[in-house]
This record gives sequence, C-alpha cells and structure tokens, in this order.
Amino acid sequence: MLLSKILVEAVQKLFSPYIPRLLDAHLDFAVAGFAVGLAFCAGILFGVFPALQLSSSNLIEFLKSREQKYSGKSVTAFRRVLVAGQIALSLVLVIGAGLLVRSFIDLLKADPGFQSSRLLTMELTVPSSKYANPDSIAAIYQLVLQRLSEVPGIQSSAVVKPLPMGGTQEETVFKIDGRPTPSGVDMPLASYTIASPDYYKAANIPLRGRSFSDADRSDAPPVVIISQEMARQFWPGEDALGHVMSLPDPRWQHMTIVGIAGDVKKFALSDSPGPEMYVPYSQRPYPSMLTMSFVLRTDRDPLSLTNELQQAVKSVDSDLPLANVQPMAELVSRSASAQKLSASVLGTFSVVALILAVVGIYGVISIMVNERNHEIGVRIALGAQKMDVLRLVFSQAARLVAAGVTCGFVIAILLSRLLTSFVYGIKATDPFTFTVAPVALLIAASLAIYVPALRASGIDPMDTLRNE
Repeated sequence: MLLSKILVEAVQKLFSPYIPRLLDAHLDFAVAGFAVGLAFCAGILFGVFPALQLSSSNLIEFLKSREQKYSGKSVTAFRRVLVAGQIALSLVLVIGAGLLVRSFIDLLKADPGFQSSRLLTMELTVPSSKYANPDSIAAIYQLVLQRLSEVPGIQSSAVVKPLPMGGTQEETVFKIDGRPTPSGVDMPLASYTIASPDYYKAANIPLRGRSFSDADRSDAPPVVIISQEMARQFWPGEDALGHVMSLPDPRWQHMTIVGIAGDVKKFALSDSPGPEMYVPYSQRPYPSMLTMSFVLRTDRDPLSLTNELQQAVKSVDSDLPLANVQPMAELVSRSASAQKLSASVLGTFSVVALILAVVGIYGVISIMVNERNHEIGVRIALGAQKMDVLRLVFSQAARLVAAGVTCGFVIAILLSRLLTSFVYGIKATDPFTFTVAPVALLIAASLAIYVPALRASGIDPMDTLRNE
C-alpha cells in the first residue's frame, strides 16, 4: 500500500503536464480494498491445496520417508507448474516492455518535419473590439513580428495557425482547376494552415519554389504552398508548381501553387503526414485569425527571452495578451507522452514480474535441494565433485525454466499482434527484442538457481550419513 502511494505520486510528477486531470488521481480506498482482499484470497487459495494434501497423507509413511519430508509429488508438480507459469508470464511482459521501450526510443528519433531545438512558441489573441476586419488583424500581426525580430537573440519569427503538435487541425476540401470536379465525399481533403512568409525559415521546413512575400496582399492573386505528400497524392509523376487549385470560399478561387514544403507531422511523432496546404495570413484567409501562434528561432535558450518578448508585444499594444509560451521541443516531447506512459507502466510490471519469477525459481530449487540433501550427500560420499552437483541441480532446474520460457515465447508471439498499433519504427515481432528478453530472463534465472546449487555442492556427506 505504501509503495502504491509512492508510485501514484511519482506518476503524477512525471506525466501531469501531458495527461489531463492526472493531479486529481489518488489512491482510491475501494480499489485498494479490492486489491487487498484479492491478495488475501490468493494467499488462502494457494495455501489450501498443500494443506489438504498434507492432511490426507499417511502419517507413518510420511515419517519414514525422507523423500516425503517436505511435500508430496502432486504438491511438488503443482508448485513447479506455478513457477513455470510465472516465468512464462514474466517473459511475455518483458518482451512487451522491450517492444514499447524500443519503439519509444525510435519515436524520439523520428523527424517531425521541422527543427524543434531553440524554437520558441507562444499564442497571441487580438481583441475583436479593436481589430474588427482581416486587414487590421494582419497589420497588427505584421507589426508584432517586426518588433519581435528586433529582440536580441531572435534569428527569425513567423506566425502560424494551427501550430504543429499543438493538438488542433483545420481541414478543407478543394478542387484542382482543369480536372473534373468531384462531389460530396469524393472531394479531396487537406489540412489547412495559415502562415507568414518566414514560417518555413523559422521552423526550418524544407521548401522548394518560393515562400510567401509582402507582395501577397489581399488584393493580389491568391497563392498557396502545398506539402510534398499533397503533391505526391494529387500530382503524381509531375511537378505541382504552377498548377492552380480552388477552395469552396469565393475569395480563394484559382490559387497558384508557388511552393512545395516538406511534410510536417501535425499531432504526434508517430503520425504519418497527410496532404497539407498553406495560405498567407496577409490574403484574408478563413477562419478567424483573432488567435494565432508565433514561432521564434533563437540563438540561445528560448525561455531566457520571455520577458523581452512580452515587452516587445506590449510596446505594440498593451491589450495584447501572450499565452502558452513554451519551447517547441516541449510540444514534441509531449506528443510522445502516451507512448512514454505505456512503456513506463509495462516496464514496471515486467520488472515486478521478473522479480517474482526469480523468487519463485529460487524457492522451488531451494526446496528441491533440501528434499534431496540425503541423495546429494551420498553422491558426494561416492565421489561426486562440486561441478557434478552443480550440473545435477542446474539440469533439473533447466527443465522448469525451459518449459516456462518456451510457453512464454509462444504466448508473446501470439499476442504480439495486439501491440502492432502501439509500436513505431519496429515490427511487433522484432527479432532483437524476442532474442534479448529470453536471454535476460535466462541470466536472471541462472543467478536464482546458482545460490541453492552452490549450497548443495557444499553439503558435508559425513553430516548427512551421521543424521541418517
């Protein structure tokens, strides 16, 4: 119970920034009571069987037989089955944890499509009472961008909506000029992002063609930048630059594709980027631009510039509130929080299961050695060496461990398909994990066997024969 309380607090400290309402979690007395009751029931249940076996034994034969001193054959077999089951289940958990940990490591190495290091993000909301039309909103953002770029340490600045890894996404249907216009569900769909000219420079997103410019005003011909995935899907085998497309909004008809940007993951590192289009914030895009996000490339720790940035914004308009000031690297890390939590939880369970399995192996082998003290003493008296005794104990224990590992390996393969949707960058039957996990379990089991085996090899045959 004490360990449970400690673990709950540890999980809250580690994952509360990433999981909503996690700080409200607590050790529930109903759940704890159920767990305690279950533990007592398990103890009683697994104590009843050997007790019944012992009570039904022939007392005279029991006292005469050294082999029956501790337990009957059925109890011994049942005990070995339980330990083999422990080994099998612990191997399943170790393999599952290994898959998730490897997947999480690969996930952290995944390319989100932009460079998150030294990139600061913040959110700005302009009051609709002061900025009523799109042109005035675009103008205030332009002025804020200019002031932010003057802050020492800022290399480039841009405005965007929605922010990648920000948890939201806009989508729109579109049609390609010069092609038959589909209708209803057949119309193509793409993510819709509003951006300023320096967005690709600030986020370090590869761009072919040109970015937006100051010439792309509301009275200029509409332009659009599309992602590589969008170009691959809708202009396969040809260069999409210069092609024309239209949106349902009358203001966005006959948009010329002026650039093709690298694919950006919108929600999580495990995402597969879909088609995405970018429109300039200066051409009156829809929907509202009252709330936008800034991305700022810095030459130092991004958070060290927070005060200067706030002052720069206040110098434009004291009514402009900044919110959600945070490094982009934190957003990227947060996007992998679910995988991190899964790997941590399953990893903890696998460690506990491994410890239980090792304790079970140690207990069974210790009892087996105690039950065979006389036999081992006689063997030593007849000339058996230390290695012979170690080999005897390990050979018997090996059958128990091999049975558990084999069953666990088969179960893990059968259950691996359930983890397919949780792993990234590796297969659910990853050969490395399915090799290392059994080897690790065998090493741990060998250590558990070695202690009672070493004790058995040190039995004094004279003491054994004298007691007999």
